[in-house]
This record gives sequence, C-alpha cells and structure tokens, in this order.
Amino acid sequence: MDDRDRGRLFLPFAALVGFEDLVKKQTQTPDRRRERSDEENELLSRRVLSLRRGMQIRVTFYEDGFYRTCSGTVRRVEAVFRTLTLDSRVLSFDDLYAVETVDLPAELHYNGSNTDNREEP
Repeated sequence: MDDRDRGRLFLPFAALVGFEDLVKKQTQTPDRRRERSDEENELLSRRVLSLRRGMQIRVTFYEDGFYRTCSGTVRRVEAVFRTLTLDSRVLSFDDLYAVETVDLPAELHYNGSNTDNREEP
C-alpha cells in the first residue's frame, strides 16, 4: 500500500449522513411564539396588505418552533387565504412577525415592535 492510499485510512468518515444535523436540531431549544397586541396586529396587517408584486422585502416568521428571517421578492398577497408568497415560499399571515421593505423609507417599516422611531419636536 503506498503512502497516499494509507493516508485515506485516517480521513473522517460519516457513516450516518445527516446525523450531525439531526443532533444539532434536536439540541436547539424552540422559541415560544411571541404574542402581539391588537395595535401591532393592525400595523402588521396594513403593512402586509400594502405589499405589491415585485417588491423586495425581508420577513421574520415563525416556523417549526423557531423565528426565521428571509429576504426575497413578493410574488403574491392573498388577502382571502391570508397568505404571502415570497419567491417560492408561502407564508401564513398568522406566522408573520415582522415585514420590512427596501422600497419604502425606514419610518414606514413595521419591525415587530410598537416603538416609534420618530424624533420628538
């Protein structure tokens, strides 16, 4: 056996493909779903319904026990079915936590909190 083949004996070997990812996922503690006030729900609802096809947005949403954030292009907003299609991902309005666009000034973004970033006169 030459030295090159002999060195292959000591390379790491993953007999169970995906096992490390599964263990990592199992050790994560799920987030509790954050409750929004009626005012926050109204702001978020208005924000989502103002979205138009082709807008670039970033959304934070609840999925599988965790909050996730992704960016993409709005493909469809279905008010009747209460869904937002972002690229190929379909999100329920109920799972949305924050919506930000790159098409609007920062003061018009709803970021999941009811704090007002305007300066006092």
